Amino acid sequence: MTIIFPHTTLRALVCSLFLLLTLFFSTGARATPLLLGERNAYDLAGHIELLKDPTLKMGFPEVLKASEKGLFRQIEGNLNNGYKQEACWVRFTIERNASFPEASWLRLKPNYINELTLYIQTPGKDPSIASSYRTVRLGNHIPALQRPVLHPDFVVPVVLPTSDPVIVYARVFSKSSISLAGRIHTTEDLRDFTNQHVILQSLFLGITLTLLVINIIFYVLIRDTLFLYYSLYLLAGIIFNFAAEGHLTLLFPSIVHVVSDYLIYGGIGANILVYSEFSRKLFFPVAGSWGLRYMRLLSLVGFLTMAAVPFGYYPFIAPIAFIGTLTLVVLQMVLSIRLIRHLPGIGIFIVIAFAVSTVGYFHMLLRLMGIIPLGFLWDINTVQFTSLIHMVLISIALSERIRRSEHVLAESARRELHAAKETEERAVALANNMTLELRNSKIQLEIALASEQQAHQQQHRFLAMLSHEYRTPLAVISGNLDIIDLQEETKTKRIRRRTHRHAPCCQPAC
Repeated sequence: MTIIFPHTTLRALVCSLFLLLTLFFSTGARATPLLLGERNAYDLAGHIELLKDPTLKMGFPEVLKASEKGLFRQIEGNLNNGYKQEACWVRFTIERNASFPEASWLRLKPNYINELTLYIQTPGKDPSIASSYRTVRLGNHIPALQRPVLHPDFVVPVVLPTSDPVIVYARVFSKSSISLAGRIHTTEDLRDFTNQHVILQSLFLGITLTLLVINIIFYVLIRDTLFLYYSLYLLAGIIFNFAAEGHLTLLFPSIVHVVSDYLIYGGIGANILVYSEFSRKLFFPVAGSWGLRYMRLLSLVGFLTMAAVPFGYYPFIAPIAFIGTLTLVVLQMVLSIRLIRHLPGIGIFIVIAFAVSTVGYFHMLLRLMGIIPLGFLWDINTVQFTSLIHMVLISIALSERIRRSEHVLAESARRELHAAKETEERAVALANNMTLELRNSKIQLEIALASEQQAHQQQHRFLAMLSHEYRTPLAVISGNLDIIDLQEETKTKRIRRRTHRHAPCCQPAC
C-alpha cells in the first residue's frame, strides 16, 4: 500500500487546501423562495440572501449585476450584522399558491433602522432590469407620512400573482445595529397583529407608568433616593420603548423622523446612566469600593452615550457601553446573592429580578452586536418582556423594604414608648421615694427643732434658776465684802491719823 500510494499525505493536504479555497471563494447556495400557502403569515427567516457594501456606494444596477454573478450568499435566519459601518443588501423571493390571497402585506422591523429602501419587482417583468422594480423608501429618517402605510413597523403592500415569483431587494443601513426581520401577512392577520401589538404595548406602558407613579409617591413620602433613581430608570425605559416600538409613529407622524434617534439611542444611554446609579444605591452595602467605582464609571459611559447621539458618535461608543452593561449585569448577579444575607426575605426578589434582567440584557446586547442571530418576535421583544418582570419584582422588593422599614420603625417606636413608660415609672418611683425621704427629713427636722427648742428652754430655765438660787448668797457675800472694805478703809484712816500725830517729834530741829 505504501508503494502504490507514496504521496497519500501530500495529496490529502492539497485536496483539503483546495476544498477550503473553494469554500472561501464560492458564491454560496441560493436561498429557496418563500412559498405562501394556507397560513395567514410567513417569516422571511431562512429565505434571505445577503450582499455587503463596505463602500456605501453601490447602486441598485450594480447590485443586480452582482446578483447575476452569484455574489449574494444565503444567511441563516434574519439579517443581524451588528455595529458595522457598511450597508447590507438583502434579497428574497416570494411565491404563493391559490390558498394565499394575492393582495398581501410585507412587514419589516426593527423600526429604528435609519435607511431602508425596498426594490419590489413588478410581476411578469424581467428581474435583471432596474426599471422592473418599484422603489419604496422607508426608515426612521424618512417622514412617517411618506410611508405607504402608517404603522408602528415598516409595512408595504405587495401583489403576488400565482404564476410568477416576486423578487424583493432591500438596502439596509443604520447608525446603530444593522438588522432586519420580515413577515408576509394577509390583511386580516395584519389587522389582528396590529390590534394585539397596540394592546400589549399599552399594557406594558400602563404597568410601567403605574410603577413609575408608585415609586415617585414613595420618594415624595419617605425621601429615599433609591425610589428616585428607580423612577428615573422607569422613565428612561418608557421613553426608549415609546420610540422603539413605534408609538411615536402613530401619535406624532410628522416629527417622528426628527426625534426618533435621540429618543431611542439617547434613551439607551439614559437607561445605562440611571440603571448604574440605581444599582449603586441598591447594592451600596455589599458592593465594595471597586464595585461602586465601576458603577459610577458606567454612569459616565451612559452620559457619554447620550451626548454622542447628536454628534454622530453613537456607533463607536455603543459597543463599549453594551460591553460595560453586560459586565454590570454579571456583577449585579453576584451582588444580589450577597444581598440575600444582608436583606433576608427581600434579597430573593432582587436575585430573581436581576437574573431575569441578565437574560434579557445578554440576549439583546449580544444580538445588537451581531453575535447571536435575530428572530422576528421573541428576539426583538426579549428585553421588553424580561424588563417587565424585572420591574415588577424590583417594585415588590422595594415595597417589602418599605414594609419592613415601617415594621422596624413601629418596633422601634414601641420600644421607645416602652422605654419612656419605664423611665416615667422610674421617675415617679424616684419622686415618691424623694417625697418620702423629704417627708421623713421634715419630721426629723421638726423633731430636732423641737428638741433644740426644748434644750434652749431647759438652758434658759437652768440659767434663771441658777441666777435665782445664787442671787442671795452673792448679795450676802457682796455685803460682807463691802463691810470688809469699809472696815479696811476705817482701819487705814486710823493708822494715818496715828502716824500724823507722831510725825513732829521725830523731825530734827532747825
